[in-house]
Amino acid sequence: MSSFIPNYLDYYSGGPTGPGFCNLYPYEVSGRVYGTSEKTGKATNRKKIIYVNASSSDDAQVAALSAGVSPPYEYIRLIDQQPTREQYRYIDGIRVPYPAFINSDDIRALLTRYQDCDDEHTPPCLFRFATSLRVRVSYFDPPRMILSYIWHCTPSSIHPALFCYSVYCRERGEVPGGSRLQYTHPLFSGFSLTNRQCDIYPVTAAYTNRAVLHLHTAPLLNTFPPSVSYSVSHIPQDCLTMVLRVFSSLFLCSVAFLTP
Repeated sequence: MSSFIPNYLDYYSGGPTGPGFCNLYPYEVSGRVYGTSEKTGKATNRKKIIYVNASSSDDAQVAALSAGVSPPYEYIRLIDQQPTREQYRYIDGIRVPYPAFINSDDIRALLTRYQDCDDEHTPPCLFRFATSLRVRVSYFDPPRMILSYIWHCTPSSIHPALFCYSVYCRERGEVPGGSRLQYTHPLFSGFSLTNRQCDIYPVTAAYTNRAVLHLHTAPLLNTFPPSVSYSVSHIPQDCLTMVLRVFSSLFLCSVAFLTP
């Protein structure tokens, strides 16, 4: 049994943000999808249920609309996230403290910290980064888990840009979500690897070098000062190194599916 006991107040000291301590909450939305029949050419109007992460019912409508589900909405329902009896039994058994109004994601986050002996604090901008991508996380989650959720809960089509963005943040000593340029900038979306490049760059370090080369040869050279070395010794804490390590390993595992 681990001797490390995480204290939730060390990671987030505010009140509940809803039915728990998460940046977003899961909603079930029932709306309409409008289109045109390929067979008849006539307008179609069918019911569709979609699940989105949102901060409120109004925000759930925005998320549903952006996903192609339009009003009128039959209902917008907050999905219950009450912790299970097993979660309560486990966390009480190991005596990890937790606040009132906690949900299942919050308990999962604290148990992950306990099991991994992970006491690393998460920069606020990393939560904002997850929120901007509509990735639901707990404010008790460690940085490593948030990065993993961001990777696994976003479309694979943006993973090369996320990887290149993480290299940019490491080289500039910035935390994802708190950098001057965001991952949607053309500087990152223009990064890709062809099949030939995958053969040439078969290891994680080489993928990183490829991204560095891409950034240095991009038009916005002034965004990447030559004085910044490849060393991470200038980076505050270990967060940025961990960002690249997590994204690199995930990118390496999925790169075969990202290349034409």
